[in-house]
Amino acid sequence: MKMSRLEAGTRVVLDYFAAFNRQDISQIMACLNDDCTLEAAAPAPQGALYHGKQAVASIGKIFCSKKKNLILRLRRFSVWVIGVWSCWRLQWLDKQGQPKTLRGAEVFKIREGLICEQFSYTESCIDF
Repeated sequence: MKMSRLEAGTRVVLDYFAAFNRQDISQIMACLNDDCTLEAAAPAPQGALYHGKQAVASIGKIFCSKKKNLILRLRRFSVWVIGVWSCWRLQWLDKQGQPKTLRGAEVFKIREGLICEQFSYTESCIDF
């Protein structure tokens, strides 16, 4: 049975979040179109724009390597005809071992069953 575009979009975003929690950069890349775009909320204060699978993967590697016990918990999740959005809570330990939390949202545009655009919004900005 072939998945609908909505099911495929939902699955790729859930796979993306699962790979993020495992800090599995190769699986994160498998969820992305080659020409994807990430508009990130970090680094502070304006964030940054990353183009292409390699650029998105490299920033993911940097982010994951600097946060201990990183876990992204989905709070809400919705699917639109053209994409997917989610609200989340990110938790990690800072350099002193103290727990930190950040809330935010992601908007994903899906093309051909892969993420082609990701827009990140947070309550405040954190640096890598």
